[in-house]
Amino acid sequence: MSRALKILLIEDNPADATLLQEVLAFHDVRIVWASSLAEAADVASNDSFDAALLDLNLTDSLGLATISRAAQTLHDIPIIVLTGMEDEEAAMKAVSLGAQDYLVKGQNDERVILRTIRYAIDRKQAQEVLRTERDFVSTVLDTAGSLVVVLDADGRIIRFNRACQQTTGYSFGEVVGRRPWEFLLLPQDAESVKQNYSEFLSNASYEMYWVTRHGEQRLIAWANSVLKNGNGAATGLISAGIDITERRRAERLLAEHMRSLEQLSGTATRLLQPMPFHDLLRFTAEQLERIAGAAIVAVSEYVAVENTLVVQAVTGPREKLRCMTEILSRDPVGLSFDFVEETRDLLIRGQLAPVEGGLHGLAFGQLSQTLCRKLEEELSLGSAFAMPFVLDQDFLGMTAVLTDRSEGLKNRRMIEALVNQAGLALKRKRAEEALEKAKQELEQRVLERTADLSRAIDSLQMEVEGRILAEQALLERSHKLRELASELTMAEQRERRRMAKILHDELQQLLVGARFQLSPLQRFNSGTVQGVVRTVNDLLGQSVEISRTLTSELSPPILYERGLVPALQWLARWTHQKHGLNVQVISDQYRNEDEPDDVRILLFESVRELLLNAVKHSGAPLVQVHISDHCGALEVAVKDGGKGFDPSQLTTRGLSGGHGLFGVRERIESFGGSFSIDSRPGNGSRFVLQVPIHRPASEIPTEADQRNGGRKIRVLLADDHAVVRHGLTHLLRNEPDIEVISEASDGEQALTLARELLPDVVLMDVSMPNMNGIEATRMLSSELPEVKVVGLSMFDEAERAAQMRAAGAVSYISKSAESGEVVKAIRGAAHQASH
Repeated sequence: MSRALKILLIEDNPADATLLQEVLAFHDVRIVWASSLAEAADVASNDSFDAALLDLNLTDSLGLATISRAAQTLHDIPIIVLTGMEDEEAAMKAVSLGAQDYLVKGQNDERVILRTIRYAIDRKQAQEVLRTERDFVSTVLDTAGSLVVVLDADGRIIRFNRACQQTTGYSFGEVVGRRPWEFLLLPQDAESVKQNYSEFLSNASYEMYWVTRHGEQRLIAWANSVLKNGNGAATGLISAGIDITERRRAERLLAEHMRSLEQLSGTATRLLQPMPFHDLLRFTAEQLERIAGAAIVAVSEYVAVENTLVVQAVTGPREKLRCMTEILSRDPVGLSFDFVEETRDLLIRGQLAPVEGGLHGLAFGQLSQTLCRKLEEELSLGSAFAMPFVLDQDFLGMTAVLTDRSEGLKNRRMIEALVNQAGLALKRKRAEEALEKAKQELEQRVLERTADLSRAIDSLQMEVEGRILAEQALLERSHKLRELASELTMAEQRERRRMAKILHDELQQLLVGARFQLSPLQRFNSGTVQGVVRTVNDLLGQSVEISRTLTSELSPPILYERGLVPALQWLARWTHQKHGLNVQVISDQYRNEDEPDDVRILLFESVRELLLNAVKHSGAPLVQVHISDHCGALEVAVKDGGKGFDPSQLTTRGLSGGHGLFGVRERIESFGGSFSIDSRPGNGSRFVLQVPIHRPASEIPTEADQRNGGRKIRVLLADDHAVVRHGLTHLLRNEPDIEVISEASDGEQALTLARELLPDVVLMDVSMPNMNGIEATRMLSSELPEVKVVGLSMFDEAERAAQMRAAGAVSYISKSAESGEVVKAIRGAAHQASH
């Protein structure tokens, strides 16, 4: 069931209002009556209605004006005119003023009135929907970034969105109903569009200029869409456009910029090519004239030594150059030039006198303000532009560009770019000349330094040879000294053992036998005899005990039978028993139980001497003896908490006579060891003895000998200096496990000998003629990997060492290294070869 209609009846005649209420009451229509517009406005403000029936002649309003007033008062309520005046023209005007329909009283029954009301309601709703859609479209068009204009079939503007208004400066009210060709188009376009508008009533895209209110031309890219009615006939045109003025301007600028870049690229390429200095300046002037469209271009070079600006090249028309010649000749600054006439211009070579104010005063003040102003005035030039060649704050020269008044200065940015390029080329040219000069000077200095270095190397090689020989002699003397010291120690100990043996095997036995011979005399009853026998027996017993003690002191058997630690422990007990001094032996860090006899005897006697020294001088109740071994040496430290003394006050005489320390030091150092004293008055003393526990390599079989069944290490020497080879041969001759099998004076000879002799180790010099040591090592390691190479050089450089190792050398040593390092490196290389 449909909803009941609610109608507002505005009627000043009560009879007509009552009649209408009665007629429509049977059709489910509720009517609210208002007798005036004012009353109707009051009722409508408090209630809602589906439609309004309006009489035109009211107490507060008459005629068609009532419709307009009612529309303002009733807002969105559909209005139907119900009047007693039958007038066709009035009915048309009523509809145009907003009425939905026009009914005459007495000519329509209730069914017509009811149908008219329903139609009015539906039509009003449709109008509201259409208005909403139209407002939405208007909003979209006004907020769109594109220009949108709508024309009717005759070309009149019926829509002109906000973008169009902002672009042209015209408001919608100013353009509505007007045709674009009347005021928006260029004259040459307007006539064509006017004559061929029908052709635009088709889908098409094109570009056309619009002229704004202020006369500015804007290029618009348009796309047309034709509006058609139900029969397909064109009723209008919608054109959407984009302002591409700035884009086209940017495209033109970009194209010009690209052309400029191509020109600059070609110029830069030419400037990079080798050419004489004056040709470079001439080329720069010609390019500036071409790019700037200049009448005259002058290029000058700054000579820093003389503080002058030398004009090197001027280009331009012949007549203007002649005129410029006269101007320059009259210049009060003092310009003087020699002119060389060529086919189309003149070259000017001369100089500008120095002026006060430094470089900038010379560059800008003198050239741009004085010279250029005169040239501008007398040669009818439009502008004078001067720019210096400056690179990294280094003033190189000046360029002056003078243009005709009719032309003006063109491509200023390109001029600046070209001047910068030319400045870079000038800088590079100067740098090349300076570099060539420096190269020649350097080559001369290298030749001189090479000669000096060669002499220094020869001298150094002789010094190295002398050092090698001296070290070898010192090493031999050291070996002999140690051998003598060891032999002396052992001889002393043998004599001690011989004397101890005599005491034990002969004297003690005789004393014991004598005691045995006294035994029968004890049976005599004579008291006198027995007293004498007891006395003699006691004396013989004391003699036996003294002899036994002397035997132990001369040569303790435990020193040979059980090693150093037990011998020192015995010495501690003996010292306590004989002298009352407590001695503590600490050996928890000592692991070596197989020390050489001479080392064991040396340390035992030295510690005994230090303990006796403590008994005599320290006054300490306790002495500690620490024994340890590390880094191939045996260390014994004797420490007491006694009186102490100042070691700096001990002279050789003092050491010998006062404390007996000098003899200890001499014996220890003769074995290649060390003896140090740490003592202060009142703080006790600490004596440290260190002795190597391994014999020299010349005295024992080497590890390489043992692995190779005692076979010697076969060494090939490669060095271009004979004195070095001789010194190395002399050094290695004294090593029992090393044999020098041959010598080579360069890398090629070293390779040949290595292939023939197959040595264990090649001692290879880095710097040699024909083929250096690095290349020879690389080839040797590739062909004979079992042959090991030890690099040798006068220079201890990490880079050379890395190169030799990269080529295959197992080690690298300096010729100035200790001779023992050379021997050690050879044995290390041989050890690697055996593995």
